[in-house]
Amino acid sequence: MFKLNFKIALRNLWKNKGFSLINIGGLAIGLASCMLLLLYVSYEFSFDKQYENYKTTYVAHTNMTANGKVHTWAWTPGLLAPELKAKYSAVVNAARSSYPFEQLISYDDKKIKNKGLFADPEFIKILDYKFLSGNAISPLNNINSVILTQSLSHKLFGNQNPLGKIVKLDNEGGLKVEAVIADLPENTSIKFDYLMPWKLNEQRQKWIKEQGWGSNFCLTIVQLQNSSLLDQVNAAVKGIYQRNQKGLLNELFLHPLSRLHLYNEFENGKSAGGKIDQLRIFFMLAICI
Repeated sequence: MFKLNFKIALRNLWKNKGFSLINIGGLAIGLASCMLLLLYVSYEFSFDKQYENYKTTYVAHTNMTANGKVHTWAWTPGLLAPELKAKYSAVVNAARSSYPFEQLISYDDKKIKNKGLFADPEFIKILDYKFLSGNAISPLNNINSVILTQSLSHKLFGNQNPLGKIVKLDNEGGLKVEAVIADLPENTSIKFDYLMPWKLNEQRQKWIKEQGWGSNFCLTIVQLQNSSLLDQVNAAVKGIYQRNQKGLLNELFLHPLSRLHLYNEFENGKSAGGKIDQLRIFFMLAICI
């Protein structure tokens, strides 16, 4: 019976080749479009979820009111991370980092412009990068140290062992390669090719240590004991600027790292969507197809 029905179906398809081709082609294009949209949505939702502690990791944001309008950004004072770690028991770790910047890094006659980052030692405790070789415990404790990604290590040293070798930053000084980590995946918000100690940043930029609570120039990431403590911590840290510098009206809040990529727009100091709105449209299109 099945064979007979199958033969009849094939004959009908053959008789109406043009119509059948349009139907089958349309179905194939529809399914392919649906799959591509769902894959894209899935990829966007995967941002920053590769870290073991991503559910308890947050990025500090500042609300500043000017001309009656609230402006929100992830720029914070250099004094913030030490204050959070020292005075708030719910905070497991807090770390400062610069924003990624391009500088010349060189070894012998090889000179490459890549993105670097200065960060506190706690940075790699919060964001658990995969160490391929070298010191995975305290690679940022030495002020003249550097961590390279696998790709940058290969560009500079080829197949040589990079550990212990000295590279130069902008043709100045020397940084000892302490460790090599796996290349960062594309679905991460904080990207870099090499990582250096925050203390080196302070040494190179003398003005950093002189900045007070009104100077927002770095990224601060925070790890809490538990995600359920977020509201409690946000209530406690909201007035941290005013408590440390009289007359400063800025307010602080912690925004989940897992929402940093998709929920990146704010209105009146509150999360107001962002790329997530586009993804909702794409998801509905995929369902309709």
